[in-house]
Amino acid sequence: MAYPEAMIDQSRTSPVPDVLLTDPDTELTEVLIEITHTQGVKQDTKKLKELMTAYDVSEGFVYDYKLDIWHRYELHNLDEEQSSSFCRTIGESLGNFLF
Repeated sequence: MAYPEAMIDQSRTSPVPDVLLTDPDTELTEVLIEITHTQGVKQDTKKLKELMTAYDVSEGFVYDYKLDIWHRYELHNLDEEQSSSFCRTIGESLGNFLF
């Protein structure tokens, strides 16, 4: 099996986001998405907030696939978590893209 840019130690958090949503016209990142399991939510949330701040990304999500819970953050208020998969940037729930 070949895994592109996979972490050797799966217990650690990757330094890059799992999914980027970019504006096709500007090629700027508009949304970051981290997909994790319950034990990784805290670390991935910390990483998400750091990346959003460093790269001025307006919207970010952490998805706990084991509990099927979405955590939504906005750059202007990173301390406030919203339990929502609705992405304002694309005007749609990210949960609609899961299968």
